Amino acid sequence: MFKYLLVILFILFSTSLSFADDAADKAEFKRLYAEFNDLYASSEEIDPIIEVAEKVREVALKAYGKNHMNTAVVTYNLASLYDEKGKDYSNKFEEKAVDLYQVYFRILEKMDKPFDQSYLSQYLNYITAYVNVKTITSWAGHIDKLDKIIDGFNITNMQRANTKLYMGSLYSKASSLSKSYKNMQEAIELYEEEQGKDFTNIGQALFFQAKIDMFKKKRDAAEEKFLRVLDIYSKNGLPGHEVALSTHAFLVNLYEDMGYSDKATEHCRAVAVERPTDFDVYVEPIYRSKAEFPDSLSRIGKGGWALLQFVVDENGITRDIEVLDSSHKGFEKTSIKAISKYRYAPSVKNGKLVTTKGVRIKMEYQIAN
Repeated sequence: MFKYLLVILFILFSTSLSFADDAADKAEFKRLYAEFNDLYASSEEIDPIIEVAEKVREVALKAYGKNHMNTAVVTYNLASLYDEKGKDYSNKFEEKAVDLYQVYFRILEKMDKPFDQSYLSQYLNYITAYVNVKTITSWAGHIDKLDKIIDGFNITNMQRANTKLYMGSLYSKASSLSKSYKNMQEAIELYEEEQGKDFTNIGQALFFQAKIDMFKKKRDAAEEKFLRVLDIYSKNGLPGHEVALSTHAFLVNLYEDMGYSDKATEHCRAVAVERPTDFDVYVEPIYRSKAEFPDSLSRIGKGGWALLQFVVDENGITRDIEVLDSSHKGFEKTSIKAISKYRYAPSVKNGKLVTTKGVRIKMEYQIAN
């Protein structure tokens, strides 16, 4: 993976480099970069390549200064290597990558480098690393820049659609819901134009829009979009895809909130049939009913817990709820009431939906600060 990133940079490097062999620093730079290329081509380990890349950048700063294109290229090389190592080891390396990516793009800005396909690819790598290590509140300005980049040069509708889909997902995580919805809609329209109305990526975009509709209590709009998502994934032969399973789960929550338990059951059963893992007695419910904190215990500021056991029937409905243990009797009644409204994906045995006994959950109660 890291070699793919560097191949792009090597092409850029080979078209932009010029060396002055009579300058010691530039000669050293040329030697080290040749060593870097050889190591890159032959090594299966990333650490030796990083070690040489660090030396190359150090010499580049002396030979060409901090705002030269050669310095920019080796800075990006090193950033991409840190980025790749960070994916396998720790955020410490991704943080280093982000810092160097930022240096790289500042150099390009000072050189007034125009936006192009290479710039877009590199900026997307930067954004991906950035969102992994930086706080959500700092994302918006960086995502906004993607709009300027893709408007700054000609790219295909598919490239634009893919970028819009990615931006929409980031805006969603950053709780910029109106921007997320807008970018998803633009992606949908571009995908429909290029691939038709049943293209899988349209399902992804609709899924994000439906969640936003659900959050805003636009339940009918959310239902319509969620059902279309399932239709798209079914037509593409992907009924058990992660997005399809999540869509069923959201529909369970949506229908329970709307009071349509029979419709919720349909999607509880669908998750059971389509999911890739077996039922477990500690499996998380698809739908939770909030447990009320007992007034008598709330007044004295006492938190606690209750451990319950119950049956999940073939429709994902809880039955025969009993308390196994609790920190206080006061938590037992409210726990039973909440569990009675929980919905699960039932167990499947030999292709049939069956009842599962001995399902357990521990209800925790904490005093709000």
